[in-house]
Amino acid sequence: MLFPATNGRRFTSRHYKVYNWIEYSVSKDEIFCFPCRHFSANIIASGKTAGNLCFVNYGSKCKNWKEQTLSLNNHQRCKTHVICVQRWNDYLLVQKKHSLSIANQVNNIRQQNIIENREHLKFLLKAALFLSKQGLAFRGHNESDTSKNKGNFLEILDMFADDKIKLRLQARYGHYTSPEYQNDFISSIAQCTRQIILNSMNKFGVYTIMVDETKDLSKKEQMSFLIRFVDKELNICERSIGCYHMENSNAESLASEIIKVLSINKLDIMNCIGQCYDGASVMSGQYSGVQERIRSKVPHAIYVHCYAHRLNLCLLQTLQNIPHLCNFFNTIQNLYKFLMNGQTRYELFVRAQKDKQIPVIHLERLVETRWAYWYKSIQKVNMRFTEILEILSILSHQGDQTARAIGILNEISNISFIKTSHAMEILLQTIHCASVELQDASIIQSSAVNLLQNTKQNIQKMRSDTFWDKINNSAKLVAEKNEIVYENSSRNRRPVRLNKNLQDYFVQSTIGQGTFENNSNTSIENNLPLTDLKIIFYTAIDRFLNELNHRFSNPSNEIILTFNIFSSSSIDYFNLKSPHLVTFIDHYKHFKINYENLQSEFPSAKNLINHANKDRDDGIHDLYSISKILNQLPNAFQETLKIINILMTLPVTTASNERFFSSLKLVKTHLRLTMGNERLSDLLVIAVESDVSSKINLDDAVDLFSKMKKRRYPLIN
Repeated sequence: MLFPATNGRRFTSRHYKVYNWIEYSVSKDEIFCFPCRHFSANIIASGKTAGNLCFVNYGSKCKNWKEQTLSLNNHQRCKTHVICVQRWNDYLLVQKKHSLSIANQVNNIRQQNIIENREHLKFLLKAALFLSKQGLAFRGHNESDTSKNKGNFLEILDMFADDKIKLRLQARYGHYTSPEYQNDFISSIAQCTRQIILNSMNKFGVYTIMVDETKDLSKKEQMSFLIRFVDKELNICERSIGCYHMENSNAESLASEIIKVLSINKLDIMNCIGQCYDGASVMSGQYSGVQERIRSKVPHAIYVHCYAHRLNLCLLQTLQNIPHLCNFFNTIQNLYKFLMNGQTRYELFVRAQKDKQIPVIHLERLVETRWAYWYKSIQKVNMRFTEILEILSILSHQGDQTARAIGILNEISNISFIKTSHAMEILLQTIHCASVELQDASIIQSSAVNLLQNTKQNIQKMRSDTFWDKINNSAKLVAEKNEIVYENSSRNRRPVRLNKNLQDYFVQSTIGQGTFENNSNTSIENNLPLTDLKIIFYTAIDRFLNELNHRFSNPSNEIILTFNIFSSSSIDYFNLKSPHLVTFIDHYKHFKINYENLQSEFPSAKNLINHANKDRDDGIHDLYSISKILNQLPNAFQETLKIINILMTLPVTTASNERFFSSLKLVKTHLRLTMGNERLSDLLVIAVESDVSSKINLDDAVDLFSKMKKRRYPLIN
């Protein structure tokens, strides 16, 4: 290439080989320095002025090439040029990935520190997750370096940490083991757990709220909050969101707290289709209760009184109003206290069972809120009736409570007690089966209604002479085995009646005839002798059935009857003209269920399900099986699946809340009474939903931990 000439001299390309840093401007006929122009970064040599630098702001003239060579050599040796060339070379190496710049090295060191910090934090989170899932305490009484037991959290870290983590734990800063950091770990894990729960809801997003209250060991009123929903596979889920300390337990405070919890967890309150509580007036009040306050905001959120609570109330009301049965259960309770609460008597009872080489059974106490105990207590007494008689016979002659042993022995060693015990065991067994099933989290309302109907029928069958003869025969065998005299009940006494002249008066004295209410030989209601156990048993059956009819007269029957549309054994099976379907669509009009689309979906769904009948032996389909089939084609049956989602989400029981309270007793013990409210709520969510908390992404937990507040060491970019 021929460059322009000046004074007969011109630039030549040979200069590029000698000075590889130069660049030549043809238009200006000047030489510039490439590294100084691009990598100087405002470096100015002594005696130079910014904006007036040779080879940078203006080039070197090509008039005298002898002088030009000297100028190039001088520039090549100057300090600023050497620095710029070094920067240029570093840049070239970085581009070729042979080396890293200082900035990149600093950035890589920071990235490495972040990775190490996150790995350290993940190890701490694993320890916190393990203790939270198991409901174990974190802190110890003395956590100093000289302590033999620093608490579960620090002891786990010391036991399983490698040398690198142990070195980090011994540092002054950055170990993240203080109680404040422990609370942050727990909060991060709980938030991740809740997020997984909420993300598992299907896209329709309807849910039911389930709330109950109890006092913890520190006398604080705790409100457990759970939601019932259907996941993406149309499986019914009941998951806990947390527990919240209620300073005021009135309806206004409870309703406000429920709405607040829904808002915090970003749950649209209009997607709430139902609410399930116990029968307390503050919750179930029709005018100012919690359920009415929620319905004022969400009209379609129907209230359901817990089925399991209602069944238990039927049982209590039946037994408490029959004096003979009250005395019977008092005897059962006294027997439990006498044998189980005394160490010597308890050991004697256990040894009597071991000597006969039979399984050791412990008697159960009666608790009004423990539904299963009523049945199990009688069942165990009947199973070990012979051994109980033997122990009481021994204790009636030795020990420090012989009089009490004689009294209990006399109460149970008669045919009246044996008959009552066998009759009540069979009655409570039938009720127990229904009670256990009603506590299942996946039960739907139609199944609960059918279960109660079957329970009524089974109990009604017990009101027969044939059944009572079986009771007599079994009681006779037990009496003969234990050498108890089997005789008919004593003859009926003449019933006590007040003087007809006193019927219009309030009589305070017994007038020599005994108190009418406290006469243990007379039935208040039907004026029959209580020695007639058959009549007593029939009375218990009648009262229990009346209680069932009274307490399960559900005002939302029209909604429940919609289940028949998805039962192949019903006459309303996929019936578009069913009045229950019209009522249902009108009640849940917020969800805009398109009736016209249902006219095309129902026939197609019915044909599809009938075709699937070939895979079933019985050929019968219910809501569960239909939902699984239609969920395989969600776009084809959108409106039908909306109805199915709502029906499956409708609440039945708050037994999950009761199980939540069982975990509360394990987490908040007498040694952990000072635990904060937020920490308690987070620990319970992790412990109760342990299957979900095990699936959390620790990286997400670390991110949440880092965003809670500014941390000393970097955890995210």
